[in-house]
Amino acid sequence: MKTLHHTLDRSFASYRWLAVVVAAILLAACQPVHPVTPTANASTSDTTAATTEPSAEIPQITITAKDYSFDMPDELPAGLVSITFTNEGKVNHHGYVARLLDGVTLDQVVAAATADTSGQDTGQEPPQMTDVDFFLPDTDPGKSNQATVEFAPGKWFIISFSMDPASGDSTPDFAKGSIKEFTVTESGESAVAPEADMTVTIAAKDFDMPAEVIAGTHIIQVVNNSGADDGYVFIIRLNGDTTVESLLAAFQQLFAGQQPDKMPDFSTVGGLMGYSVGDSYYTTVNFEPGNYAAISSINGEDFPYSGLYKNFTVK
Repeated sequence: MKTLHHTLDRSFASYRWLAVVVAAILLAACQPVHPVTPTANASTSDTTAATTEPSAEIPQITITAKDYSFDMPDELPAGLVSITFTNEGKVNHHGYVARLLDGVTLDQVVAAATADTSGQDTGQEPPQMTDVDFFLPDTDPGKSNQATVEFAPGKWFIISFSMDPASGDSTPDFAKGSIKEFTVTESGESAVAPEADMTVTIAAKDFDMPAEVIAGTHIIQVVNNSGADDGYVFIIRLNGDTTVESLLAAFQQLFAGQQPDKMPDFSTVGGLMGYSVGDSYYTTVNFEPGNYAAISSINGEDFPYSGLYKNFTVK
């Protein structure tokens, strides 16, 4: 059976490489995921279709992560799309999703990522390869995460950087097959943004969100009102006697290559980890009773998990 230690090793190893590979290789000068506005007609941006007709239905797609591949449509419509990221594998998986710049190929991305994860140093600045991106966080076997995002037309890909150093295998998942290219095409319709029943607003120095949440399924609108273009926010459940303070301290130790005296007991339950959060996005979370925290890199001093956080209770 997969242990918590094993799950954390995969998660932290993947985020370490994500910090290095994505930030240094893929995300140079990337633009934010464009906002969606909860009005009768979804707003359009410079990366979406200029003229569209309103529609009440948001396209629903499922991305299924396996050991080791992604199963999803080869083509998606531009505009709002609701994604359900489901893990049918035996280990936890995530998905980094990005749009390729014109002329950039997936082979170039793989070559750059492979060079970095193998420790090669060319002494040169990596070229810019993507311009719009978001991150579907680590999802345990049998679990799902959901988010509604706005896709711009172009060539996109999804990739996993997870690895299993605890098992002696440090081969990243993408080298085993967890990578897929897909196309986003112009659409003649624009979907109406979902109606949220809970809002989480990230300011420069604090979260504005409920201190108590009723158990059950909630559509959450996450609003970036911090003034920062880049960052992420995600939601975790604090199990046992784990506090968010002890969790963040353990994260910092693990990313520094140190082993904490006690591994924190927690689980991710949702949220879109966007390096370019933009102004707004939506995620659907089924909350069970317990103690939770929302964590963001906004106002953080360094990657990762050093920004804002907010405790809340689900009853």
